[in-house]
Amino acid sequence: MAFDKDDTDRLYAHHKRLLKVKGWDISLFRVDQSNRNDDIDNQIMSELKRCDFAIVDLTYARPSVYFEAGVAQGRDVPVIYTCRKDHFKPKPDDKHGNFRVHFDLQMKSIIPWSDPPGDSFSRKLAKRIALVISPLVKKAQENEQRQKNEKAFQNLSVRARRERLNNICKSIIRKAGFKNANAEQWPGRIASGRFILARHLIINRLKKAELENLATFLPLVLRNQIEDRFQFNFKCVTLHIFYISLESVTRRMVELALPEFQVTESMGELKVKYGSCILRSSKPLRTRGLTFHGERTINVQMRIHILSKIESEPKFKQMLQVIFEGVR
Repeated sequence: MAFDKDDTDRLYAHHKRLLKVKGWDISLFRVDQSNRNDDIDNQIMSELKRCDFAIVDLTYARPSVYFEAGVAQGRDVPVIYTCRKDHFKPKPDDKHGNFRVHFDLQMKSIIPWSDPPGDSFSRKLAKRIALVISPLVKKAQENEQRQKNEKAFQNLSVRARRERLNNICKSIIRKAGFKNANAEQWPGRIASGRFILARHLIINRLKKAELENLATFLPLVLRNQIEDRFQFNFKCVTLHIFYISLESVTRRMVELALPEFQVTESMGELKVKYGSCILRSSKPLRTRGLTFHGERTINVQMRIHILSKIESEPKFKQMLQVIFEGVR
């Protein structure tokens, strides 16, 4: 806003009273009333970079005010525009345009005010402020709840955390359509002619050696979990392994453990395509009451999902639900 003007100074005093009456926890800052020793221009830019929203008064058409409004909008923070009501129409004797809103901002929803600002202006400004701070308040509340969830989870024992995560995994896998499995089998489901298996492991820390052993582990899984379960002639099987680690797992460690495979990272999840292999089975195929003999081949693909440094139960549940929506 313009400084050193009686009417805009009264406008600023009005803003301070309004915030006090409303009881909003909002700190109002105007650089000419700052007691800092920094350069004034640096103070303005610093505050514009950290503010949650800006109130811009276009009265007297100060170039610096227009520039500062552009900086705020460039940060994509809400900008509330106000202007003295006699600035909305050009004046014949105002050849320099010092008493009108410039063309580029005339389409903005500008709140007009009189000197001194009246009750109508106060209501409109209060309503506009309430509108722009609503998402800020919501975000603050969400952050507060997130911190509570994280603190509650971290205060649990390691055993309790693992049990909670295990129960969440079982629930989501069941809701995703995977059938119950006994102690020796993995939950499975049929989708688009493909047989899908899923397995989750809750661990304190995922080590490099465990990933390196997958090459040895895979054939055993194929024999023990796939071949013996086939009652239909599936040609494709997808194996999903979920490593849920309480401690952080770095992408670099996974890449070193599995150098031949591509590792990608998305939304806190490390994903590994462990390629595919061919399982040859000579076990008799039983279907529709008939038994067929002879060798058949099954294409098996493995997908590894690594979730680490779990901070809270709600966040983990949300993440896992999103992942299972894409499990194919």
